[in-house]
Amino acid sequence: MRLLSDLGIERLSKNEIGSNALHIAVKKKNIEAVEELIAMDFPIDHARDDGLTALGIAVHNGDI
Repeated sequence: MRLLSDLGIERLSKNEIGSNALHIAVKKKNIEAVEELIAMDFPIDHARDDGLTALGIAVHNGDI
């Protein structure tokens, strides 16, 4: 992820429902990816198209 960011890949690229890399990492419970994205100052308060943030997804899934 850091390499892609260093190469200039758009960090806030979204899929068809507006999820970015952090939303997906949280949904898949990929803790290493979540930690890396947060360490890269990835915006944790960025909402999907439906208004959910990564934290909201974690709460909704009962992860925290």
